[in-house]
Amino acid sequence: MRPTAIGYIRADVSGSRKVWDQIQIRTLAERLGYRPIKTIEFSEHTADPIAQLLSTIARDEVEAVVVPSVEHLGGEIPESLISAADVVIVSPEEAHSRRLPNLFDPPSSTSEGDPHGRGSAGARDRAVAGRGLAGRRFDPPLT
Repeated sequence: MRPTAIGYIRADVSGSRKVWDQIQIRTLAERLGYRPIKTIEFSEHTADPIAQLLSTIARDEVEAVVVPSVEHLGGEIPESLISAADVVIVSPEEAHSRRLPNLFDPPSSTSEGDPHGRGSAGARDRAVAGRGLAGRRFDPPLT
């Protein structure tokens, strides 16, 4: 079974292009191998749209979110969204794979490190170094 995807549109950003944006979301999701199940639409009046989007991702066990542009996410892709699902942007076409926590980092709390609980600079350096391994292919050793 193909992984599922949802579209995400901000009506105030799409404006009169809303139907076109929905078509592009569905087309790109299918081309990338996702099974689009629905498109969620919020407006500028929606309270905390990213939190509601994250709730939908968790409830529907969605693998990817497809958006027409980064402007629909407020100009940048929230880390919380990248942690929850793959994020695919239609224009310019780009994909951001889900980022799982770095298992090699020691646990941190908001009482240590920066106010966001990201730990020490050394832990951040190790996390950045570990991300360089993402996407690489590792073949098993020949026996």
